[in-house]
Amino acid sequence: MIRFKKFLPLLLAILAFHLFAEAVPAPVAQALKLSEQASAKRFPNADSVLLYDEQHVVYQADGTAVTTDDYFVKVLTEAGRRAMGTQSFYFNTTYEEFKLELCDVLKPDGRTVRLDVAKNSKIAVSPGQMGSNIYDPANKIMTVAIPELEVGDIIRLRAVEKEIKPRVAGVWCGLYLLQSDSPVLEYRITINGPADRPLKSIAVKDPVGGSVKFSEEKKDGRILYSWVATDVPQVIPEPDMPELYTCVQRLAVSTAANWNEISQWYYALCRPRLDAVTPEIKAKVGELTKNAKTPEQKVMALFQFVSQQIRYMGITAEAEAPGYEPHDVSMTFNQRYGVCRDKAALLVSMLELAGFKAYPVLFMAGPPKDDEVPNNYFNHAVVAVELAPGKYQLMDPTYETTTELFPSSMGNMSFLVAKPEGDALRRSEVTPAAENVMKIATRAAVAPDGVLSGATELAFGGINDQIYRDAFSRWPVDYRKQFFAAQLKRAIPGATLETLEVTPADVRDMSVPLAVKLTFRATEFLPENPAEFLLQLPEFGSGFGAVSFMMGSFGLEKRRFNLLLFSTCAVEEKFDLAVPPLCRLVSVPGRLEVKVPGVLDYRRSLSAGAAMVSGSLRLSLDTVEIKPAQYIELKQALRKIDSLERQLPIAKIDFAGVPEQLVASAFPGADSILLDSAETVTIHDASSWTSVAKERRRVLNYAGVKSCSELKLSYNPVWEEVSVAATVTAPDGSRQELGEKELNLMDAPWVSSAPRYPAEKVLVASLPGVVPGAVIESTVTRKVKERPFFSRYVPLAGDAPVVRSSFALTAPFKFDCRVGAPDTNLAVQEFVDSSRLTRIWKSGDTPQLPREPGQAPRWMFAPTLYLSAGNYGSFAKALSAALQAKVRPGEKIKALVGELKLVDDPAVRPLASEREAKLKRLRDYVARNIRSAGPGLNQLPWSCFSSPETTLASGYGNSADRAILLAAILKAAGIESRFVAVTPFGYAPATLKLLSRYPANWFSEVLVYVPAYETYLNDTSEYAKVGAARSEEQIGLNLSDGRLQVIRPRRKSESSVSLSYAIDLRANGSAEIQVRRQVTGTDFENENRRFAEMTPEQKRIFFEELVSGFSQSAKLAGKPKIDFDSYPGRLEYTVRVPDFAAAADGYMQFELPGFSELAQRVATAEKSRRTPVWRNKPSRISLEYRIHLPSGYRVVADRPERKELGSFGSSAFYEYFEPGESTLRIDCGLTLPVELVPPLDYNKLTELQRELSKLASGRIILTNRKAPTTEQKR
Repeated sequence: MIRFKKFLPLLLAILAFHLFAEAVPAPVAQALKLSEQASAKRFPNADSVLLYDEQHVVYQADGTAVTTDDYFVKVLTEAGRRAMGTQSFYFNTTYEEFKLELCDVLKPDGRTVRLDVAKNSKIAVSPGQMGSNIYDPANKIMTVAIPELEVGDIIRLRAVEKEIKPRVAGVWCGLYLLQSDSPVLEYRITINGPADRPLKSIAVKDPVGGSVKFSEEKKDGRILYSWVATDVPQVIPEPDMPELYTCVQRLAVSTAANWNEISQWYYALCRPRLDAVTPEIKAKVGELTKNAKTPEQKVMALFQFVSQQIRYMGITAEAEAPGYEPHDVSMTFNQRYGVCRDKAALLVSMLELAGFKAYPVLFMAGPPKDDEVPNNYFNHAVVAVELAPGKYQLMDPTYETTTELFPSSMGNMSFLVAKPEGDALRRSEVTPAAENVMKIATRAAVAPDGVLSGATELAFGGINDQIYRDAFSRWPVDYRKQFFAAQLKRAIPGATLETLEVTPADVRDMSVPLAVKLTFRATEFLPENPAEFLLQLPEFGSGFGAVSFMMGSFGLEKRRFNLLLFSTCAVEEKFDLAVPPLCRLVSVPGRLEVKVPGVLDYRRSLSAGAAMVSGSLRLSLDTVEIKPAQYIELKQALRKIDSLERQLPIAKIDFAGVPEQLVASAFPGADSILLDSAETVTIHDASSWTSVAKERRRVLNYAGVKSCSELKLSYNPVWEEVSVAATVTAPDGSRQELGEKELNLMDAPWVSSAPRYPAEKVLVASLPGVVPGAVIESTVTRKVKERPFFSRYVPLAGDAPVVRSSFALTAPFKFDCRVGAPDTNLAVQEFVDSSRLTRIWKSGDTPQLPREPGQAPRWMFAPTLYLSAGNYGSFAKALSAALQAKVRPGEKIKALVGELKLVDDPAVRPLASEREAKLKRLRDYVARNIRSAGPGLNQLPWSCFSSPETTLASGYGNSADRAILLAAILKAAGIESRFVAVTPFGYAPATLKLLSRYPANWFSEVLVYVPAYETYLNDTSEYAKVGAARSEEQIGLNLSDGRLQVIRPRRKSESSVSLSYAIDLRANGSAEIQVRRQVTGTDFENENRRFAEMTPEQKRIFFEELVSGFSQSAKLAGKPKIDFDSYPGRLEYTVRVPDFAAAADGYMQFELPGFSELAQRVATAEKSRRTPVWRNKPSRISLEYRIHLPSGYRVVADRPERKELGSFGSSAFYEYFEPGESTLRIDCGLTLPVELVPPLDYNKLTELQRELSKLASGRIILTNRKAPTTEQKR
């Protein structure tokens, strides 16, 4: 059945999966009978149910086959309706022919609606492969839209897939999921094969007792195998579990008797390609191994060459077995690129030339395969060197930045060595955690003036080396600093990075272990007042290393399935913190050791000496797969760890305690350089022109190779023509021209989901021979027509230094174009002929712009040439006319108005609530029934607008067509409306000023404004409150008057979050916390959708993970209340936390829940920037705490009753702090508007985040003066 087979194309990139079945008489009666048993009440956690599936396979001895599938799925929920409303099928035209023969919707009232498959489907080149640098036009996706689908409907699909070319000659195999995340009521599979080529391997794995019956019949020289699965319960997926196809009930079959057949096939397939060696390859092997003194050194030299010098990129050129068969090794060597199988084949050949017994290997990157049934379902290719009979050293040259021959992240996975005599399926070894250790050592000191200074050394072992070396190889130097600065701030709020040294300097030098040394500094580390305070420890273990990536996987209370971790790993950390003599420690947490055998080992200790605090930590995860029973033990261990790590040392400033004798005491960040950039635009008329952009760029390093090796040019042939020419000149002077084989024409991602619009294309040019030092010369020509007007924003600076650049505009004399240019570094020339004027703007020696997080679009802040021949008034008038021309309500629209009851009785004055409900009915109908799909407003000519009837009938439309439909319905109902075009940019004064001065067609969406309701339609779903707008605070254009405006929701519909915590704290540190969360605007919409579409099981998981955020030992008390029928939306729940506060030595400390989110929303990194920060959406949050204190305790803090940070109109925070005899009340809030923050004002953001991140801001200390301290006990 289609849905179950979707797991396979995502995970088995080279898999020939069996999606469907051939046309057999449709058992409609059986499906309808079973439908009576399928209800949301019976299956509360299911969005849909597979009622009946009859799948039939006829395979031949040569491995070809015809598979048919006729199945019925019932939709139970709104989430299921949306999910089933679009069906996607993946296939490869080299191997398969696919046809969807039938698509019916069976209505509850007995009607059958037959879909016109041709009109409602689109076959496109699968775009997902481009993300992996793979370009195979044979990989297809067929998307079928099913309009007007409703909850309670039954979808019937019948499809045929013909396997016209077997992947393995003479072998046929199949994998069928007999269980999934939806219930299965009846699933029939029949396989018809020749008696002289029977199924030799059959297995039903992870059987669900008694749910599958099997029979076999021989007749007329063939064998008919039959399986029937009935009443198979659904599986509820869990986070980080194995893929469903490896752990649910499944049927695996194959005509291969053993894995030797597959091994021998792949060896025979690869052997001719492996033998295609050249003298150049032989010479390179000799060069790489001539200085190697041991076999291991030879292997590493060859491995590093293929790993680093052959970039990962794929063009399918083979005919025998595309997707499996590697290129000739000579081609991979010469072109310096290939996918995993190509790189593996080249390494095998080079190892053979060096005298090693090397073989290509089929690898399954994922959970282990079923050993019993041989098949060709592998998704990766690696290399094996045979050390002894049956003993192999695996190597994966795909990874470009690794010191290991084989990464530990690929342990416990299945592989098959391709040998002439064949081989068995094997399992890769799991690397011990001791080989994947992140070591951290810190020495820090606090000066008497409260300034902290320190140095940290990090050593990246095993998997940590691979993760961070890969990241560092792609990040520019500035970005590395930003990363470490952000991690440093998380560990020590307010700390700034002083120095950073990464070893080796060239991180692609694999002979040197990866290490980092950094120094840091923080002011105001000690408080100004002498009261007790929490001492921040310089611990980094939670922010670095593979362990930090995995500790977020343990939110569930218990598990049914195994928990998968991507590798074993460990962190070992030691620190010494010297404190000034005036700082006295009054409470230090103790030592803790926790161990779950074979899973986790945790050891942490803190010790205090004379003016010194020392600590050590070792945490190791010793397995890659945690069984459910082990997980329970792990959760118990994590509760203990969580409780201890909440405790920090408590210190105080004590001048009297100071001992008497101490009282006196050139383009380093660039990946390429733009040698010459010249663009010429020739205006033909007001709506058409030609652009010719020429570039000469020198590649400086491997990161430049990665970023410059491809050109991806998006365009729509309906109004644009694009061509590209390029030449790559190597450092030795040799030249390679861009040829036809390096050009691939792909479809844009939206094409298959919106077939009525002209398809957008992506022309991908894969440049040959790009290496460090190469010079790339390219020419891109674009011819455009039917544009509303000409405009260009041309930033003069970019992500690479520019030696020379120019922009030329040639236009008729009468062409009126407004120009804005920077005051400096720009020369202007003008040339005149008989009828045209040419203006050229030239600049040079332009430094690159730093790449910084949260960076604004370059035209907002960089030196930019602005050109515009547009006028918003004329543009708005023309666009409004084009839209209004389609707003002609037909009979179906008028009938819909009646169905929705949009026309009021003129004799009765409607109530305000009734008027609101009327608009909501309209909004909800379009949101539910008209799927958003297709290109943006500015991506197609206006002549492509659809009539409202077309959009209504097809069940989908882009923003413009949905706006036309809404306007037509409103018009038929006699309700006034007007169109507003919207940009993706939030309102900031500087942005609005630029857009106003130099008009540009940034408008991607269309809203419909209804004045009588002060409401925008067309950008919210049925889950939103009428009056809200997802385009909140964005810049739009009122098409009625041609003026730019700011999109603002109706009053009280702005987006916001409000949290209230009522905390009843007990003397033993436990607490009962009543939480109320209220949301408005788009936050209301998002959370309403989330909870409305949650199944009971999903809600259980949600609340378990939510509660574990308070503490690993926290428990939910009572039943949560979710109310989105009223406004604002509200979520209320109560949590009991046994260890909410840490109590020791007469003190109690706890963290304010939810407070850390404030600092996270501000989100700064380094203390300074060179470019502005751009916040494109507003953010509003308020927190309220009502805390009842235990008897005898009072608050210890010199905290002002009122605190305000930031400024009006910018980022701002307020807090009211009111301690009482037995209570503490805190009210605070944070507002972050749309804002372009210049670098000079960036310190205001960093200061705001620093204040919000301080321990004193988010933590509370209580003291009980009756209880003796540690010092008094002595």
